[in-house]
Amino acid sequence: CKISLFLSAIPYTGFVFCMINPYLWSVFTLSALLGAGGGVIWTANGEVIAKNSPGDTKAKNTGIFWSWFNTSMLLGNIFLYFYLGNSEQISDKQRHVIYLVLGIFCAVGMCTFPITGSL
Repeated sequence: CKISLFLSAIPYTGFVFCMINPYLWSVFTLSALLGAGGGVIWTANGEVIAKNSPGDTKAKNTGIFWSWFNTSMLLGNIFLYFYLGNSEQISDKQRHVIYLVLGIFCAVGMCTFPITGSL
């Protein structure tokens, strides 16, 4: 399960990093891999929740996961709001910083899969 989480997160991380300098071939290739990895990562996530939730706590633990998942979107948008300020357009430098920061967060999160407790 840990290996599935880790391997299926690679296309997610790669997609974010490819947006630093997007090329048509890299965006389409990683989008296809992202589609394949997405099914695996969500299935593995469900297995982790099911295995680590005793009897009647599955719904609560799923809710906690969903809350954290949605919080990440909120935090990313807050970062963009303050970083971009009143920009009318996103410059290449800003795009590089944005995707570098988001890519680093993806990579760090991906690397925590193999070291977390007994999944």
